[in-house]
Amino acid sequence: LSVADGDSIDYEIDDKHTMTVEVTDGVLSDTAVITVNITNENDNLPILADAAFTIDEDILNSSVVGQVIGSDADGSVLSYELVAQEYTDAFTYDAVGNLIVSNTTVIDFEEDDTHTVLVRMISAGDTASATIIITLNDKNDNLPVTRDTSINMNEDATVGRLIWTIPGDDKDVADFSSFAVVSGNEEETFLIEPQTGRIYLDSALDFETTDSYTILVDVISNGDTVQSTIMINVINVNLSPVITAGRLFIEENTLAGTLVSGNIIAVDEDQTPITWRLPNDSLSDNKLFLIDPLTGQMSLKKDSTINYEIDDTLTLVIAASDDSSSSYKFVDIIVGDVNDAPIVDDQTLVITENSPTGVALDTILAVDEDINSRILYSIIDSSEQFLVDS
Repeated sequence: LSVADGDSIDYEIDDKHTMTVEVTDGVLSDTAVITVNITNENDNLPILADAAFTIDEDILNSSVVGQVIGSDADGSVLSYELVAQEYTDAFTYDAVGNLIVSNTTVIDFEEDDTHTVLVRMISAGDTASATIIITLNDKNDNLPVTRDTSINMNEDATVGRLIWTIPGDDKDVADFSSFAVVSGNEEETFLIEPQTGRIYLDSALDFETTDSYTILVDVISNGDTVQSTIMINVINVNLSPVITAGRLFIEENTLAGTLVSGNIIAVDEDQTPITWRLPNDSLSDNKLFLIDPLTGQMSLKKDSTINYEIDDTLTLVIAASDDSSSSYKFVDIIVGDVNDAPIVDDQTLVITENSPTGVALDTILAVDEDINSRILYSIIDSSEQFLVDS
């Protein structure tokens, strides 16, 4: 008995073959059943197919990612191992083909949303390999990241200035942080944008009133909240005095030393003593007056003349200084009109004797500086020869 077709003998298809053999001497015959048992040989390579799975990035250790089972037609015992690659430490493979999570710290969507591992299957000395692609679902597994800060600001900082942007990074791809003030901004000195975390100065600072602010802000991202503390220290600045003036008044033709009525006031928030002066190089009207350096009271200077008919308003520049800075302000002094006496000069007129009654000699000229004044003329001593038209 010999093999007629070796290709048809396959243990994995049929492990034995049975046939009937007849023998004869030409006259008589006999039959027998012949059984041929096939011995298995390792003549088939193992098969392991590529696979793909999806897991959440917050999956727990020992969780099964999926099962990749190979095959070997020879029926050999199969074993599995992971080939050393970037993410080999994140997974293990068990004896029945389960890919299992072993190190969740390596699994992070924000670092890499796809992990690839290579599995090797061993069967009776033969091997087969498969690539397994693991896609991660993003999860809210990161708290927003912020930090505290301390900021120094001069008290004369410009309103509207950007002071600070609160950090609020969230590594979760789909998450965005928002910001909510918890405390420290009750007077609304600052404006905090809820979507950006930008902090702006919203009203003027005053060191003498408040020298520091502590603002507590919630940084919120997809339900997670952390807090940031912002300390704003107000730095004292020597502010220039602020000058205000009421109605200032003086009458024309007054004597030297006459006080200007009305008040000028300077306020220095730094509580520094103030000195008043009239800058000599300023407007010409400054030269008409003196100012008390301590009180700011102005008075008419010696040899100064004020005439309403020439100028009914005098404009001065006054200065108020503290120990390091000065403020300047234009002020108007209203000049009061006083009834000035008319002026008439002595005159000599000539007329011919025997002139008839009613003949005009000349016009006596008189001047009154007062606007719209009416001048009346009369002869105050006894005179029967002449008349003057009033």
